[in-house]
Amino acid sequence: MKKKLLFSIIGGIIVLMVGLAFFIQFQISKIKEAEEKPEIEESQSLEEIVGIIMEAMRKEDLSVCDKLKSKERKRQCLDFVLGSKALTERNIKLCQEIENENRRRTCEDDVILVQAIDAKDPILCDKIKDKFKMELCKKKIPSLK
Repeated sequence: MKKKLLFSIIGGIIVLMVGLAFFIQFQISKIKEAEEKPEIEESQSLEEIVGIIMEAMRKEDLSVCDKLKSKERKRQCLDFVLGSKALTERNIKLCQEIENENRRRTCEDDVILVQAIDAKDPILCDKIKDKFKMELCKKKIPSLK
């Protein structure tokens, strides 16, 4: 019984870390994409920007975003930190504070995915808007039982 619980906990942690890695990678790609937009004037290097955002996400500390000079980058940072906190805390309400619609939707789907896997409840998977994640959710849950 203890082994099964231990494996469930380890499995949950692994799923959380993989989900967080995908989330971070997606967010970094969005930062690079946003960098190409001419309306954002950069007074900081991409490495510095990514470093600050990663620090803020790792610490789950919104105040770290204040190190960014661009208002747009600060907003992105705040969105990423809220998404990270929402995933860690499994709190979908934090996603609703995310300003960018795409990041908000991604956050909500990721939180629902983790909640469904934690609860081993495939019905929760139906609430996921992204079809790929919904299918991943439905495939992952039977393997946990």
